[in-house]
Amino acid sequence: MTILILYNNWEFRSRNTLLENIKSFENYSDHTVVYLNYSYGIPLELENQYFDLIVYHYSLLILKWHGNENVFKSEGFRILASLKGLKIAMPQDEYVYSDIMCNFIKDQSISTIYTCFFEQDYHKVYPTYKTNLRNYFTVFPGYVDNKTVLRWKNSVKGHRDRQIDLGYRARKNPFWLGSLGILKWKVTEVFMMYSDKLKMDISNDGTKVILGEKWYKFLAECRCVLGVESGSSLLDVDGSIRKKVDHYQKNNPEAEFDEVAQHCFPNMDWNIHLATLSPRHFEACITKTCQVLVEGQYAGVFKPGVHYIEIKKDWSNIYEVLRLIQDKEYCEQLAENAYNDIILSDQYSYKNLVAQICDFAAQHVIPDYKTNSRIVEKLRFRNKYPMLASPIRWFSFLIKFTVKSSLVKLNLLKYFSK
Repeated sequence: MTILILYNNWEFRSRNTLLENIKSFENYSDHTVVYLNYSYGIPLELENQYFDLIVYHYSLLILKWHGNENVFKSEGFRILASLKGLKIAMPQDEYVYSDIMCNFIKDQSISTIYTCFFEQDYHKVYPTYKTNLRNYFTVFPGYVDNKTVLRWKNSVKGHRDRQIDLGYRARKNPFWLGSLGILKWKVTEVFMMYSDKLKMDISNDGTKVILGEKWYKFLAECRCVLGVESGSSLLDVDGSIRKKVDHYQKNNPEAEFDEVAQHCFPNMDWNIHLATLSPRHFEACITKTCQVLVEGQYAGVFKPGVHYIEIKKDWSNIYEVLRLIQDKEYCEQLAENAYNDIILSDQYSYKNLVAQICDFAAQHVIPDYKTNSRIVEKLRFRNKYPMLASPIRWFSFLIKFTVKSSLVKLNLLKYFSK
């Protein structure tokens, strides 16, 4: 098969989880895999071309984030809509502007979705009458990267040799992600009250974000790491809730979550159950860092008392949790359990995910169709040498990335985003 991965990335340095996800088909498939970065434009000669499998990666689909449906009406997306072959979408951050995504799926003739939602919410978020979808599959936002596992296999220190008792990085998610979203930063504030009990390196400060290989190095220095289920408990199909919340909080900056929820989305919290695993859970397993997680389902993969220390949502067992974190042997044993049961099983690896997708795609290959080999070579050149294929865009993105990096360090990124 010939597989085309459609993605969008103008950053010169990205999170490991994004790069691992994008490269997973290339790394763990024996098929011909080519990439097209939307940031550098869509070549006109791609129109009406055939590929056995066309993957719309979440980095491309996230263009819906600002609620502008016209972003998907460009000439580039018209060309993509003309492509022939099995089209699958792999969206993330699916809790807002789902109507835009439904329209996009229908316009692009995408037949199959690999979503972070579970079966109970498939047709609530992506009803067939809006999308014409025929196939639904549940996936996680990220998986275990086997190359990363091998890279860290012999580099992980024992817990007695680690410098940090408890680590964590988060950002203050907005209230329109629902009560699940605010847990991600609330847990930081709770544990900061006990900073005299442990050596901590935890923060909600956006300037202290850790990217790339430095994140794994940070985890490898932590005996334990905090965590919460990934996702949201509030579906906002058209972005109206998001706008209400932003407006209310602008006028009432001191308002707590319950007040905002009552005014902006009363009785709507938990109208979806998008509580799933985060790539961070697998990354902690790779570095054999013991996870301290707020109680949840964790897709049935991670089990409390076996793979992690559980924090009750009402914080009622906080002193017991602190005591267990101080028990180095206990923490190390939980980390070993998670490594053996989850990493070594290979069940939650990109290799396994890619194999499942390719097996499904192989059943839908059109026998008499073939991909133009000249197009394949041109796409490979464009992806490998974007500075030659699109020099003006490449240079503008270099400037943009430099500015963004500076604003992150100065904690001014919110102004940049606007």
